[in-house]
Amino acid sequence: MKAPVNPKGGMYMLSEDMDMKAKVATIARRLEELELKKMHEVQAISETQAHAMPCTICQSCDHVVDECPTMPAVREMLGDQANVVGQFRPNNNAPYGNTYNSSWRNHPNFSWKPRPPPYQPQAQTQAPQQTSSVEQAIANN
Repeated sequence: MKAPVNPKGGMYMLSEDMDMKAKVATIARRLEELELKKMHEVQAISETQAHAMPCTICQSCDHVVDECPTMPAVREMLGDQANVVGQFRPNNNAPYGNTYNSSWRNHPNFSWKPRPPPYQPQAQTQAPQQTSSVEQAIANN
């Protein structure tokens, strides 16, 4: 179906139905362009935000945590820690094993036996001794 030529400007005269379809197609095309443009802007913003945050391991903004060059060393360190934790076996026969100190075994405050009375030195009262006759003779001379 050809549209008649408009004698004024060389443009085609369209029926209302065709005119509406053309407008809807133009609006749909512009909407798709806007959506694509916004999607690219969102991707660009998210990429800059991901790179703007520093790596939590080495504090560098050049890469994300997954790409950190120190990851092998960190994984090895964490693996060693996990292996050490896995080797710990508590003694199940000692219910107070984590609180008992073997050096307290002979401590007087921690025994159930009655304690002997503490040592008290007895004061010795000495009577003045009488000097021997030889000492008196020497002292008198």
